[in-house]
Amino acid sequence: MLPVDAKRELVAVHESGHAVAALALDKAVRWIACDVCRASRGRLVLGIAKVGDLSEDLASALVLLAGDVAESLFTGRSVVGCESREALFMMHPRAYRVAREGTTALLRRAWLSVALLARELASRGRMTGGRARMFLDGQGVTPRRLDAELVLREAFMRVMTTASSPRLPSRAPAQLTFPRLV
Repeated sequence: MLPVDAKRELVAVHESGHAVAALALDKAVRWIACDVCRASRGRLVLGIAKVGDLSEDLASALVLLAGDVAESLFTGRSVVGCESREALFMMHPRAYRVAREGTTALLRRAWLSVALLARELASRGRMTGGRARMFLDGQGVTPRRLDAELVLREAFMRVMTTASSPRLPSRAPAQLTFPRLV
């Protein structure tokens, strides 16, 4: 069993993953929180990232997956929590693979943002979305939307050209289209 500080750090990384992905994909972050539940006598750490307007588009699925992906990158082991299962339920398995791969690549590129925001969140316990963006701007590590789109295009091409994929269409891979981020 992890000590409370380690749990808080892990939850802060998870919630920061959601926030950084949302910022990179131009989704509004209302607030993020990471705190010890008093009812559990200090044994349970709860976290939440409140992101506005999550509809059923690709960008929303990426934000949904970002918490589990950040946790996976942080711990070095695969994490498939309820958010990942929810995204898989909403998507075709190949689309899920693209989304997971794209989210992983996005957070790898923005890992400094995730790590700095997680450390700040773990110490504060709660931050508004505006405060999180200001904090990242002040550190010079705010993720940019253009990066997110390029990363997702690359992920799409990797998934579409892997050996485990069914046969590709006869046209060249560069001509395959990627769904636009909304």
